[in-house]
Amino acid sequence: MRRLKLILAAAAIVLPAAALSIYGMGALQVHAPAIPSAMAEAPNSTDPAGGGAAPVPLMGAQPAFLPPDQRQPVPEITMLAGDGTQIGLDHFRGKVFVLNFWATWCAPCVEELPSLARLHDRLGGRGEVVALSVDRGGLDQVVPFLSEYGITIAPYVDASMSAMRLFRLSGLPTTIIIDARGREIGRVTGPAVWDDEAHVALIEGFIAESQSETESSSGSPQP
Repeated sequence: MRRLKLILAAAAIVLPAAALSIYGMGALQVHAPAIPSAMAEAPNSTDPAGGGAAPVPLMGAQPAFLPPDQRQPVPEITMLAGDGTQIGLDHFRGKVFVLNFWATWCAPCVEELPSLARLHDRLGGRGEVVALSVDRGGLDQVVPFLSEYGITIAPYVDASMSAMRLFRLSGLPTTIIIDARGREIGRVTGPAVWDDEAHVALIEGFIAESQSETESSSGSPQP
């Protein structure tokens, strides 16, 4: 019943139409003065990070939260943290975490990053936000970029350059919520305001669900 309520709550999430842009249909229109104009152009046919097809055009103003038919373990990938440490997704096992795929050339990705940083702060250690860049330039490209535009989120880059393929992404940005056991809870393809009340409530609901499962298996309440 808890999971059903969470899925129904996800359907109520509303994203402001002004934050959306259209991919794969010529020039990318972005209305964000803080983002350089060079970011306002989409690739013509292929994604430069993953080498696959261009992202699917976003339709409407409400990117849906899509849960899988059954939760399955997410693929294992290799990432580089900001200090150059090589880690895998199992580093975050034990907590619900939000895995966001983005790139510096993707203007809507950059638009939503500040809300992801605020979400991370709001979760206060009960959950994590992992912003994974798929830029080919690695940390040398991503770290100065985040610093230049004052985006205070921990940098991670896809060291294997295979994450988009392994996660079967149709476009950027894509955000996947992963449970404490390392299984996909659901995903959103397209930019969102991640620190609005609806998104925060959704993720906190999954955190509560995880804590409840832990208590049931251990027989003792979690703080």
